[in-house]
Amino acid sequence: MPAIDPAPLALREPPPAAETSGSPRLPPGWWLLPAMGLGAAFWAGLAVALF
Repeated sequence: MPAIDPAPLALREPPPAAETSGSPRLPPGWWLLPAMGLGAAFWAGLAVALF
C-alpha cells in the first residue's frame, strides 16, 4: 500500500469546508470578541463590587 502524504490532503481540506460553512463568515479570531466582552463585563463588575 503506498504511503499517503498527509500534508497535501491537509492543505486541500480547509477551503471547501470554509466555503460550505454558510452565510456567517466568521474570522479565525471571532471567539475572541465574546470572550473579551465577557472579560470586560467581569472586570467592570469586579471593579464596581470592590470600589
